[in-house]
Amino acid sequence: MNKIINKLRTIIDSILIFLFRFLPVKSNYIVLESEGDYTDNIKVFYDYLLSKNINKEYKLIWFVHEPSSYQKIENVYFISRFNKIFNFRAMYYSARAKYFIFSHPYWLKNWKSNQIVIYTTHSVAQLKGKGSTLTYKLADYILCCSEYCQDQTAYVLNVNRDIVIPIGMPRIDLMYQKKNCIPLLIDKYENQKIILCMETFKQTSGWKDSSVVNKYGINIIESKEELINVNQYLKEHNEILIVKLHHLQDTSYFENMILSNIYYIFDSQLKSHNLQTNDLLVNADILLTDYSSVFYEFLLTDRQIGFLLGDFEDYSRGFLMDDPLSEMPGEKITSVQELFDFFDDFENGIDRYKEDRQRIKEKVFKYDDNQNCERLYNWLINLKKE
Repeated sequence: MNKIINKLRTIIDSILIFLFRFLPVKSNYIVLESEGDYTDNIKVFYDYLLSKNINKEYKLIWFVHEPSSYQKIENVYFISRFNKIFNFRAMYYSARAKYFIFSHPYWLKNWKSNQIVIYTTHSVAQLKGKGSTLTYKLADYILCCSEYCQDQTAYVLNVNRDIVIPIGMPRIDLMYQKKNCIPLLIDKYENQKIILCMETFKQTSGWKDSSVVNKYGINIIESKEELINVNQYLKEHNEILIVKLHHLQDTSYFENMILSNIYYIFDSQLKSHNLQTNDLLVNADILLTDYSSVFYEFLLTDRQIGFLLGDFEDYSRGFLMDDPLSEMPGEKITSVQELFDFFDDFENGIDRYKEDRQRIKEKVFKYDDNQNCERLYNWLINLKKE
């Protein structure tokens, strides 16, 4: 019976999509969607649009999983395209919207010739991965932060360089708008130094990039004893380590130990306080990461970075360049003792990678300002006039 129902649903969906395609496109309809609802570049750009009262002129349509969770705002519509038999409203707005602004635009195919799909991307630049073999059209335009990123993005996504637009990414604006968010996330915060750890995902529900199981969110930590030793060091030096786990990471193996100076933060906690990962970044005194692109944005703070390489040899996704270590402007850390050495250098004002950070920053960022949302909006307006 379920097979018959699913077959019928597919047929009806196809008919509805076909019929909706005859509806005219509305030039003031903008569809917004992010991976992880209501977040990332899309949320930051949306906040900018509201701050400029753009919703008075444009209808903003958010695709989310739980529409009832969001505040009602004039000319803003929260709609689900998930978990319903027929998503009439999602189909309707998909047929009528002029603009689609996505952080991950993989579901939309065969949009109309007078519709425009803009892919903000999620990463400023990349160390990991290889060139893509995508053969279908991903978007009409893709955002990036510089001419260097323009070349890299075109290669990674297998697209024509001409559609990659180096005007910046909305999320970068948060790096210039420091919000003192740490007290919201840590009950007993007393102005301790903040060490932020953010690694990329290695295991998901669908695949894995490493066979190394990282139980504690810090890939050089192999045991509870080592984690306890790190916590003791932090306590003695009046520092707090925040470990922000990637939203795609499979945490079924994860051991969330309750310690005095190490805190684990999940996306749900950020969302409950209307925070983004960049709000964390701008509040961090130093950053620990692995191969995650998050370090590129942290370069804008000119603060020190430590790269955790505990699973470097096992990382199966590979890297875009022959020598990825030369593109990591910070200490390379493979043991707890090297981690302590990095912390000691930070405390003693020893900074060996300042020039390297500046070199990478100048390559990756064409603009060093908080005008990324404004550039995107002005670019859209000019696009509309063409």
